[in-house]
Amino acid sequence: MNKYKTLIVAAAVALVGVSEAAASGQSKRAEVALEIGTYSIDTARSETSIAKLLSKHGFVKGKDGSGAVVVDGVAKASDALELFDSLAAPSEVSSATMHTPSGTSVPFSVGQSLEYVKRIEVTTDEKGKKHVVRHLGEADSGLSVSLAPKVRKGGVVDVKVKSDLKRVQLKDFEIGGEHLQLAHRQTYSLRTKAKLRADQAAVFVRYVPAEKRSLFKAGEVLVTVVKAKAVK
Repeated sequence: MNKYKTLIVAAAVALVGVSEAAASGQSKRAEVALEIGTYSIDTARSETSIAKLLSKHGFVKGKDGSGAVVVDGVAKASDALELFDSLAAPSEVSSATMHTPSGTSVPFSVGQSLEYVKRIEVTTDEKGKKHVVRHLGEADSGLSVSLAPKVRKGGVVDVKVKSDLKRVQLKDFEIGGEHLQLAHRQTYSLRTKAKLRADQAAVFVRYVPAEKRSLFKAGEVLVTVVKAKAVK
């Protein structure tokens, strides 16, 4: 019994600092226009093969296994996907454009709550009739990202990125003829930062091995693209 109960897309932007500064007569903090896009690419290539591809494009491997690179000449986030032309076409998971004062963290998330049968109770009444009560659980999966931009001299923007990807795989089994499920959870975290000019984008990549490998799918390449531009 699998049911995707909710689909949540949230992007919170804090503009209070700008309005308060304006009301008090103080000089406004620089404002930053942020663009974020997250994409998924199914691939039959191994993690080693993908690592070689990323290395050719200048990606630097992090301690957590992710890769990162800053790309020049990017007008919008999706332009950076040209780096992956040799792979299958990317599927967009989510995207958003936001404005926030320099120094203000912006959270962004997309996800779903998956309902599953986690426990059953079987009782028998005085007539010998069996009664089954199913207790449902919920497992949250999805992507949450926090971007903290800060404008430097010359319009360069430092962006701190915190990202957590939660994946849930339900495993079916039976006890006494009754169907149950176990929720296997995995979390992939990214903590990094980048310095960006207006024409640049930071590209972060992670390879996730497939739960069930096949001839056509060995894993998934998860791509997050971030652009940041100082605006007046």
